[in-house]
Amino acid sequence: MHDLIKSTEHLLTTFEDLQKFILIGKEALKAQKAKIRAIEKAEMAATALEAARQDTQDIADILLDAEVKLGEMLEKIDKSASQLKGPQSGSQRGTAEKSLPSGITKKQSHEAQEIARRGGN
Repeated sequence: MHDLIKSTEHLLTTFEDLQKFILIGKEALKAQKAKIRAIEKAEMAATALEAARQDTQDIADILLDAEVKLGEMLEKIDKSASQLKGPQSGSQRGTAEKSLPSGITKKQSHEAQEIARRGGN
């Protein structure tokens, strides 16, 4: 699955595409972690365990890249919205959430922007 993710990553240019990609990536990561637990319980060969761990790391890296990209895109929206609105009073600050893309919550936006600011580390 991670080969498919790698080959389509460069096509993610819209908020909707990134949001779907991240959701699917998180589910794939959960599945990989379950696979590792199963391999460990079955006491399978170290090579199988190492391969599963590498696949998990690859998925996590790609997922992190997507979250950084989403955060960068959301940060651009925040900056352009604040430039258009100018200084805001306390009652106007709550309207910034309305400028978020459909399906993106204020919490998701904040988390993605934090990840982007830290450079994915």
